[in-house]
Parts: sequence; C-alpha cells; structure tokens
Amino acid sequence: ELGRSLSAVFSNYISSIHYAAVTPMIIEAHETAKDKLIQHLTEWPQPPGCREWGLQSAIEQFLIAEGFAHFLKTGKTLSRHQIGADLLHDEEYMAGVMGMCQELSHYSMRRATELDQSSVRLCSKFIHEVKEELLNFNFRNSPLRRRFDGIKYAERRCENILYELSFAPGLATQQYDKAKEESYQPAKSRIQHLSSPSSSSSSSS
Repeated sequence: ELGRSLSAVFSNYISSIHYAAVTPMIIEAHETAKDKLIQHLTEWPQPPGCREWGLQSAIEQFLIAEGFAHFLKTGKTLSRHQIGADLLHDEEYMAGVMGMCQELSHYSMRRATELDQSSVRLCSKFIHEVKEELLNFNFRNSPLRRRFDGIKYAERRCENILYELSFAPGLATQQYDKAKEESYQPAKSRIQHLSSPSSSSSSSS
C-alpha cells in the first residue's frame, strides 16, 4: 500500500515536469512522499532482491523524478551520495538512471515541438554517454537487461528527432550552450561506482 501511494505521487511529479505544470502543492506532495520513503528505507533496511514489488517501483519512480529534475537544472545525474548511498542497492540506482533516460527521450519529443534542437541534443548526448558506460556491465539474465535495451531505443529515438528537426522549416542552426557543455561531466564521473558482485562484471553486453 505504501509503495503504490508513493509511486503515484512521484509519477505525478514527473508528469508535471513534462507539462511545465509543477505547482507548490505538487512540490509539497513530492517532498512529503520523499521523506516517507527515506524514513521507511532507513528504518527497514533489506538486502538486495528482497524488497516487495510495490516498494521497488516507488524507489524507481523516486529516482527517476529526482534525477529528471536534477538533470534539467544541472545537466548531470543525481549521484547516490546526494540521495543516500546506504539507502539504495546498486541495481535500484542503475534502474533509476535507466528510467530517467527514458524520460529524457520523451522530454526530447516535447522540446522538438518547440524546435528546441539544443535541448534535444543535450539529452541525446547524455543518453549516449550513459549507454556507453553501462556497456561495461554484463546484464545477461538480469532484470536490468530489458531496461538497458530501452536505453538503446531511447538513444535512437533522440537521433531520429534530431534528424527530423534538421528539416524543420525556418529552424536556424543552434549551437550548444558552451557554458553547459563545459560543465557537462563524463558519464564515468556521473555513474557512481558499483561494487556489488552481481553488477560489477566488466563483460560487455
């Protein structure tokens, strides 16, 4: 029950970001849900793979929401330490990052309707770098495999959007914002080191 209620709040926050409809009430609800989730994870720690499905879903939606908002402000991924490294399992953090890439591909589609080529390129660059970093992990027979495949589709979707934008009538060639690009950290510094034996294989998928 807790997991479902928290997931609904986090999902609503994500949707409000997409539609530029974040209100003080939505922010307050998100912060309240965030506090409840962190309190629960602190008081009821569990080993990897033992959380109930509803709670796993809430954690993933929370990470997507926080990461999505953080990326739009900074161009970077929210690190585990900014959330609380001890609260999350490696697989949970990675699932959140992968889910955020999916949200960025949807966000790119909305920005494309405004002919915002530079934002789409920034999202595409980010997704590509995350994918390249995750290629160092072996997700074969892992629940994360399907999510990882989703990143490939998200990257392709952004590439297709950029291709279509190149034909948009009246669209002036847009360059990257140099300040944003200079502050853009390589994927290796954004994806936190994962020490879990189950996810630290260096084999390429």
